[in-house]
Amino acid sequence: MTARYREFWGTDKRAALLKTLENTETFDAQYEQVEPVAANRFSFRPSNTEVNYASWPAVVEPAEEEPISGLQEMRRGALMAYDKETLRDRMTAYFDPKTDWATFAALGTGLSKDAGRFNPATTRLRLQDAETFDEARLKRYSLYPFDSRWCYYSSVRPLRNEPRPDLVEQRANGESFLIVRRFAERPKEGRPAFFTSALPDYHLLRPNVTAIPLRLRTSRQVSFIRVYDIVREPASHVSGQPW
Repeated sequence: MTARYREFWGTDKRAALLKTLENTETFDAQYEQVEPVAANRFSFRPSNTEVNYASWPAVVEPAEEEPISGLQEMRRGALMAYDKETLRDRMTAYFDPKTDWATFAALGTGLSKDAGRFNPATTRLRLQDAETFDEARLKRYSLYPFDSRWCYYSSVRPLRNEPRPDLVEQRANGESFLIVRRFAERPKEGRPAFFTSALPDYHLLRPNVTAIPLRLRTSRQVSFIRVYDIVREPASHVSGQPW
């Protein structure tokens, strides 16, 4: 398949587009020919790269398994804080059955606000039924480059919008990640990659990221309790092959 591309700028784009129809004999010459193929992700826009650019290995190719998308909180920052004690107090109250819903909701956090696929009151009851507050679930979190915070992690849905238990499992012993984005949404995106030993947020880099663990934990155990995925502590075997 062949596509033809041309850019129109300014406030008279419509007039310029109509003008291209005046001379049908030179219509094709006014446009740049583009060939959407798998190598350019079927792009309808032309690109100007080195001749051998398409043969360069993608950064994710050395990974033995598919990279994992970053965590999505979508709870208005309620599951994170710069101060560990602040987050501990908040989540202790969240899990405390003696703290009624009205009292907790009065705190005004994102855990008491309606959101897509998230009913705050029923979610709290579900979490209290599934588990209790656990200090070990307070983990370091990379929200943006050089903006590290504490987060509270649970794989029970829908506390987080996307809990990514596979990602958290790979960091069981404090493993580090190479953070990359696969696609750009604008010409100048800033940093193309990042390194962190904390759990990465989905928007750590624009527009979103995937994480590649530097050492891959290959032995996994998963049990299912009700409708929730509870990931047990993985076995100690770690693949130490360099990438």
